[in-house]
Amino acid sequence: MAAEFSANAAQDIPANSSAVFTEVKTPCPCGLVLLRVGTGLIRLVNKFFRQNIMNGWRRNTNYSITFGANIGLPAEGGTPGPLQVGISIDGVVDPASIMQVEAAANPALYNISKTVNVQVPYPCTCSTVGVVNISNQAITMQNANIVINQA
Repeated sequence: MAAEFSANAAQDIPANSSAVFTEVKTPCPCGLVLLRVGTGLIRLVNKFFRQNIMNGWRRNTNYSITFGANIGLPAEGGTPGPLQVGISIDGVVDPASIMQVEAAANPALYNISKTVNVQVPYPCTCSTVGVVNISNQAITMQNANIVINQA
């Protein structure tokens, strides 16, 4: 089971804001990975929640998340230096997911990519995942793609 979302057009993302996904390339066939198109938050559902309640289980649902994009300084007013993007889980950026490039000039774009594992623990029904610009300035992101597999 996999779901894939993307945003191919360039988007300027202010500091501490999320990337927006505009296309559903592959919807989740089981309804466990949900995106409201045009937003930056993806909901991951604990597939065992109903069975946990009915049978007294304590099972978690595991997901593998792979994100890739091209990032760079915005067309107007970017300062050369480090640009950082991270995958947030329930609003907090996972330190293991931080991707960084050293932007030298505009309009150069740099490729970033990372895979992380996320667990929706018992007794939670779901978690949210997003991609956040954690730089101290705005960035441009293009060809963003995120693939979520249930592990």
